[in-house]
Amino acid sequence: MKFTGKDEEINLLGDGTERQEFGKWSWMSIEQLLNQAKKSRKPVYEQVMKEFGNIILGIVGDDLSPTQSETQLVI
Repeated sequence: MKFTGKDEEINLLGDGTERQEFGKWSWMSIEQLLNQAKKSRKPVYEQVMKEFGNIILGIVGDDLSPTQSETQLVI
């Protein structure tokens, strides 16, 4: 997956019919995401990377170094 739009197109508010889940976002490496994630969300991000890291990063194997790709962190 790759976001090809402009950063300004990212809308965390939605259409206003649901409670806003995230207050801010930024582009960062997987390592940064895991280091900065809220304690309650970190296990979920770790499990996603374990299960889908090779797909998310577009690589095969266990090397999920943050220099290979950037991802989005929403907190």
